[in-house]
Amino acid sequence: MHLVLAGIGAVVVGAGDFSGGTAARRDFPHPVAALSFLVGAIGLLALTPMFGGSPGTADMTWGAISGVGGMIGVFTLYRGFASAPMGLVSPIAALVAVMVPVVGGLVLGEDLGRWGALGLAVGLFAVVLVSITPAIGLSRQTRLSGVAHGLITGLGFGVQLLALALVGDEAGLLPVVASRAVAFFLLGGYLVFTGRRLIPNRAARPITVTAGLLTALGNLLYYLAVGVGPIAITTAVYALFPVSTVVMARLVHHERLPARQLVGVGLAIAAAAILAGASVS
Repeated sequence: MHLVLAGIGAVVVGAGDFSGGTAARRDFPHPVAALSFLVGAIGLLALTPMFGGSPGTADMTWGAISGVGGMIGVFTLYRGFASAPMGLVSPIAALVAVMVPVVGGLVLGEDLGRWGALGLAVGLFAVVLVSITPAIGLSRQTRLSGVAHGLITGLGFGVQLLALALVGDEAGLLPVVASRAVAFFLLGGYLVFTGRRLIPNRAARPITVTAGLLTALGNLLYYLAVGVGPIAITTAVYALFPVSTVVMARLVHHERLPARQLVGVGLAIAAAAILAGASVS
């Protein structure tokens, strides 16, 4: 069940990243990210009574730490999408993001097992293949910008995912709400302090709202999945979200998807199957 939730979450959050990146191309990434966080926090808050729970101080602290990582991740992701191909930035971000919680899970004593390790290796290789964007038409500066934004985004998301995984099982949704709220207030405070807008322009608002809801839903599904499954394997499946982003970028923005990226997509599906088998063996 946890891998089903993580897989659906990967598709949803990949679609949310695509939406946010598209909105960032219609305006500046700062207000897009801020509104996305606010919409996500409100949406999750509305669902909180349905899940109950009683979070402790440690749970809310992990939620806040998750928000700091999420703020860095989303802001840098949208900024990267505004200046480089989505098919370059998103997969690199996922490759880095998955390593933080995987290492965290191993440090906490989780055992991947032979098939789990194989699935993780195949998944990481798939993300590498998907992240290889053709140099044709891209300047050196654009490629470097995409890689740099992907690395920073990955570190932010890695902290976000690991912190959410460390929230207690009986905490309910409030730590996830705190994650989105902290991210909004940090970014919003920065925008107010620097005299920038909190709300994107009219052209970007509808898709920004969509991005906020989809990303929050993806985070919720991951949070539920990692609450009942091992951190390392659950995160490895969730980290396949760039496949969704890359495919949507290809279909909507007509970004190139060469043979090696198609192979990467196929390997990502194979990795998910291997990890699913490892989880029930």
